[in-house]
Amino acid sequence: MRILYVTSCIPWPLNSGMRIRQYNILKALASIGEVDLLAVAPLADFPEEIKCLCRRTVLQPVPKTGLKKRLPWLRSLFQVICELKGMPFETTRIPESQFLFETRSLLTSNYDLTWISRLQSYLRLGQGDSGRSILDLDDIEHRKLRRAVLSLDIPLFKKLRGLISARALEKAERRALHKFARVVVCSEIDRIYLNATNVAVIPNGASINHLPPQRNPVPGRILFIGRMDYPPNDDAMQFFIRHIWPCIQAVDSRAHLWIIGANPSEALKKLADGERICCLGRVSVSEPILSSAVLSVAPLRVGGGTRLKIIESLANKVPVVSTIIGAEGLNLVNGEHIMIADKPESFAAACLLMLSDPCMCQKLAENGYRFVLKQNNWSIISKSICNIVHQVVPTTCRRES
Repeated sequence: MRILYVTSCIPWPLNSGMRIRQYNILKALASIGEVDLLAVAPLADFPEEIKCLCRRTVLQPVPKTGLKKRLPWLRSLFQVICELKGMPFETTRIPESQFLFETRSLLTSNYDLTWISRLQSYLRLGQGDSGRSILDLDDIEHRKLRRAVLSLDIPLFKKLRGLISARALEKAERRALHKFARVVVCSEIDRIYLNATNVAVIPNGASINHLPPQRNPVPGRILFIGRMDYPPNDDAMQFFIRHIWPCIQAVDSRAHLWIIGANPSEALKKLADGERICCLGRVSVSEPILSSAVLSVAPLRVGGGTRLKIIESLANKVPVVSTIIGAEGLNLVNGEHIMIADKPESFAAACLLMLSDPCMCQKLAENGYRFVLKQNNWSIISKSICNIVHQVVPTTCRRES
């Protein structure tokens, strides 16, 4: 089978949920056919970890208009006009004259299957609407944006701009939805929300072996792990430190918070005192840090998709306290696999319970680990990916190379 995989970024290093998902899907596709990879992304080199999975790798840079620096007001006006017409400005199609020769060659080749990751890639290239194409909507972008502008305390003008952008994204998603043989999403909630017969679920996951991880928790250690230049993560931790942390600190003198993730904001750094609250930045290996935590928190107030930070914590037998939005789409049961709380006082109470009750911690850790071992293990999810491919491209329909 010949497969074209189109992605909005080079899926390496595995330092974000999007890259982890894209890498594991690419790996599954490479197990059943020859894959050509087209990355619609900023200029970068393809690492060997990606090249070894692909027959061919091609980079298509996204052209820059220059309007942002020279005439920002004109760019903003053009953006509003595009979005009012239902076309997201940031995903305006790349003009064909700017295609690299290799890009044109790939898009006109006779592939058995085209797998496109993210709506942005499809809109930029205008390709993939055929009977043998799959679109991966790892996030329902318009819903995530709409939630953010309605939930966060931002100026009214920015709320209005955000709602216009969300409306344009929703129209683009709905147009794309019926142009693909299959559309895959992260959760059953997203599948029901899209309400289309061609939508299937490919959950996010972790690479989990069947040897249970060894735990050595440090008393009082609370962990948050995730890219800190992702706005929902930054908002979550600022909210946690300002509104939840004082309640925890007032009761448990041993409690200390470690924030792991690249590029923390200056505002977040100012909230960290270096002793009870530490921003440790990016780490190359997360497992030892996870094994040292009593619990992991996911106090997200906005966002979409499913949280790999929760799956990763449970895969390492670290109990999790999360908001409803943080745990959305994972099918985890409150009090059995995870603790869920939305209000600052109840979130703090759940954290304090974990810090003071080792038996409850162990129960959640064991139950959560068994759940993700069965539901969110990439070795199992890969089989679902292959099954969807075989449904779209039966053996009798595959072309000869």
